[in-house]
Amino acid sequence: MSDGYQPRRWDEIFKTLQQEIDQGQWPPDTIFLTAEAIEKRFSVSIATANRVLQELEIGGWLYGAHGVRERRVVGTRSVSDRTTEFLRDPAWKHPWVQTLAAEVDNTPPNWVTQWMGTGPLWRWKALQGDGIIIVAISEGWYAVDSPVRAYAKAPGPNFYGLLEAHYGLLAGFQETVSARLADFDERKAFHAIGRAPLLVLQIDRVTRTRMGNVIEVVRLVDRASHYHLQYEVPYRHF
Repeated sequence: MSDGYQPRRWDEIFKTLQQEIDQGQWPPDTIFLTAEAIEKRFSVSIATANRVLQELEIGGWLYGAHGVRERRVVGTRSVSDRTTEFLRDPAWKHPWVQTLAAEVDNTPPNWVTQWMGTGPLWRWKALQGDGIIIVAISEGWYAVDSPVRAYAKAPGPNFYGLLEAHYGLLAGFQETVSARLADFDERKAFHAIGRAPLLVLQIDRVTRTRMGNVIEVVRLVDRASHYHLQYEVPYRHF
């Protein structure tokens, strides 16, 4: 075993382990090899093994939910079909919601008031998870008499069905998606250990009824590494 860091060797090991993950040899959410296991398996230094793990995490193949000594496999997940009911998205195998704040907001931000007026509005902030993983931070604004207030205490399915029963048929969502690096609070919420950059998707959603009334404005911050995007784009002759 070498005593020092081996720059060429780590790249070979990185590609080998990346290929194993991509081919499904490591199912999503399973505990991955430790630095010591990589050191022993490939006969390299601990510094080289740590570099491999760091690059796999930065690249989105691994995540560290319980600290730097335990990394799990991200794997490939389907993307949200945003026409489905709340928490019934096929991308979520074991969904859960943890409320962080549920309160009347007398001074909602400008990007919210442009859709829903100056308020007061009801604000619900929560963590959304799949299994043991926190995959999204949601912050939504609703009318103060919205029926979704009950969901802050007991989140469950049929969320949009409840809104539809109260407000009438929904027209759907308008969403704006942008990629950026997570800020300090977001990294803390996602348990992002160390200084490696964490890429997130910021999804700003506006939900309307078929009558054109805006009944929900939500900002979702999702771990970008948990998305596998697939589109079907129809071709049109102009």
